[in-house]
Amino acid sequence: MALKVLTLNVWGLHIFAKRIRERLHYISQELEGYDIVGLQEVWSQDDYLFLVERLRRILPYSFRSKSGMIGSGLCVFSRYPIMAVHSQQFTTSGALRELTSGEVFSGKGMLSCRIMTPNGPLLFVTTHTNGCCRESQMYEMTKLIDNYRGNDLVVLCGDFNTGDTHPAYRLITTYLGLKDAFAGCSVNTCNLGSNIYTKRVRPARIDFIFYSSDTCPTSQMEVQSKRLALSGNIPGKDFPYSDHEGLEVVFSLNERVEPMPPRSLLLSVAAVEVLEEVAQRICNRKKKFEAPHPHRRAMAIAGGFLAVILLIALILGNNPVMMFLGTRSLGYFSVVGVGILGMCLMWAWLIPMFNITHVNGMETHMDEIRTRLSYNTILAESDGNGYRLM
Repeated sequence: MALKVLTLNVWGLHIFAKRIRERLHYISQELEGYDIVGLQEVWSQDDYLFLVERLRRILPYSFRSKSGMIGSGLCVFSRYPIMAVHSQQFTTSGALRELTSGEVFSGKGMLSCRIMTPNGPLLFVTTHTNGCCRESQMYEMTKLIDNYRGNDLVVLCGDFNTGDTHPAYRLITTYLGLKDAFAGCSVNTCNLGSNIYTKRVRPARIDFIFYSSDTCPTSQMEVQSKRLALSGNIPGKDFPYSDHEGLEVVFSLNERVEPMPPRSLLLSVAAVEVLEEVAQRICNRKKKFEAPHPHRRAMAIAGGFLAVILLIALILGNNPVMMFLGTRSLGYFSVVGVGILGMCLMWAWLIPMFNITHVNGMETHMDEIRTRLSYNTILAESDGNGYRLM
């Protein structure tokens, strides 16, 4: 059978993005031709429900991941029943670094759906990573997929915010063993000069569709065709579908002819090397977050300074500061003034807390990689089952 798959970052962050509902109207028309679709940046529940209603007849099965304050932005639409879902928010987020884009309120992660196709179960995963901590997030993602995939066929797609030369990319192709459906193709999915919504810097391919059938004993999956989809301006309009181009792959799902080779727990030399490189990069990023950062320190100091000024103003009662804020003194306190004071104190406290959480997440991933590499050393010195040879 043929399985037609699409991934697209729809650029749906309200206030920042343009013509969202109008673009979603035209995007939904194109989605009707697919079997399974993975979307990123569908931040609004109303936008998701709009797509659900538009696609109800053709893609009746769907799921949207809700994490963070505005969700993960991830959703899946399928022609075939969704058997089970696992939604995972990344441990590391770098949220404060996303403040200017509005994504500070999101909970980026991965959304995996086990879908029952006519050829059997398929694990379909879509994701959206942060560029500032992609190594840590993609290690967490590959680890979870490795644990959940079992004997299923696997498709992994989304906006990875990294190129195909980065070690985070090799985590997927080497450590996890998935294949890049567009490997060797010179296609770019963002920053295109022809797209009016992009920054028009160097074009790049940061969106991918990976696949694997190496763990499935009954079926195998091959790429039948692939192309850029929802690319360029919408027909008859002077604006595109999104600030990203979509990727389309038609897979051929067939009964396995040759027996599946046994899967070894022993990592290949290439997998060991990429894990070591990723661990080192995570370590380097961790050191940067631990080091004093002028902007982070300045924001915390500013929040604390404003809190002190407001506290003094509240104690003094009627004063020019309170008059400027347009509040009326109620004894020693003002309702609005107390609220602003609380927000300043919270801001001064949250900034270092965000940083500590981020650093702890990276340290956990480094420890996990060391543990896996340590066990691999035991396997290499054993009978293959983890028991040391005497």
